[in-house]
Amino acid sequence: MTRAPVRRLAPAAFGLVLLAAGEALAVTDSGLPGTMDAGRIQHVTSGWRERVLLVVADGGQGRVDIDQVIENPKALYRKRRVGCAVRVEDRYLLTTASVAADASEVEIFDEHGRHVLAQVVGRDRFLDLALLRAVEPLEELTEEPLDWDREPIAGEACLVLGNAYGSSLSATLGTMGGILDVLAFGMPIRVHRVLAPIYPGDSGAPVLDEEGRFVGIVTGVSRPRVSPVLEAEGDRFGLHDPPDSPAGAIGFAVPAEECRRAWMDLRDFGVVRRAYLGVHLPPDEVEETGARILGVHPGSPAARAGIRAGDLITTYGRHYVTGGRQFCALVANSVPGETIDVRLVRGQHEQVLEVKLGLATRQPGLRLLPPPQRLPADSTLQTPALGDASR
Repeated sequence: MTRAPVRRLAPAAFGLVLLAAGEALAVTDSGLPGTMDAGRIQHVTSGWRERVLLVVADGGQGRVDIDQVIENPKALYRKRRVGCAVRVEDRYLLTTASVAADASEVEIFDEHGRHVLAQVVGRDRFLDLALLRAVEPLEELTEEPLDWDREPIAGEACLVLGNAYGSSLSATLGTMGGILDVLAFGMPIRVHRVLAPIYPGDSGAPVLDEEGRFVGIVTGVSRPRVSPVLEAEGDRFGLHDPPDSPAGAIGFAVPAEECRRAWMDLRDFGVVRRAYLGVHLPPDEVEETGARILGVHPGSPAARAGIRAGDLITTYGRHYVTGGRQFCALVANSVPGETIDVRLVRGQHEQVLEVKLGLATRQPGLRLLPPPQRLPADSTLQTPALGDASR
């Protein structure tokens, strides 16, 4: 592989961007902005300086309006995608698939401007995550290994350590929102809402709690849509800011638990493996709490566990089931081979079944599905992650 010349960026110290009180109040569901004193902010950012790196990837040749070319011929030059990456172990880093795009390698820079190439080990477009591996050793990590088990509470303060506008590492103070179950390219996934200004270049940035614990990685945002990185992400989830919120004030983050699963699967298998249950579900428009089973694939994990058509799933492991889409997300994001307790109602009786999940061999296509339409009452919804699998 041909080595790129070593380059050095100007040193980029962590800056601090604080939400004005009015802005924080405008976008925080609880009405109370997240708070963190200056000493705590300094402590958290200093402990993460060596874990956050800048990522630069080839964005490809873009199509440009002829009037722009006449005014500025440089508009035809190849675009560059910029974002962040989080060091998870030795040479391995997590960034977003939106930043890595289809590149086989990217450039990474630390806060001192030191530059090294990194290979793209694998990517998952549903979680919008990609795993990188530096081609040469990086500075040894002095901090403790990442704690992947932190589940933030809506309303608590958070820090986003990003790369605002691709120019320097920066820290943005905000507030954690709640968990959302959304469709990403047809795959149901769970994301955290992050009530903080998200800037172009922040894709791949870590989100931390006030103790400096890792809670997720920034992915798509509602607004703005002006960055080459964010243009492809802006409406990824089909969600929008409230009318009175400032531009870019609401972002989304892949939860730490999903990040851990993605990095381990991408490292070991090159893909993120997803679980298979083998059931048919009604559309979410059905007025019912839980997930009603309309059909079971013969020989599937669901059939072997004793799940039948007509059963109403009420809990899945430690999660209450609120609807079909959420149930799909819970199953698809489980570990293949894992045994899960499923509580269901059959007729007038409640029972708990043990289900050993299979491995999905076929994943949904990468096409972004249109908004769901209301279907006839007798129609079924088959989620590919639950319906296509090896037995």
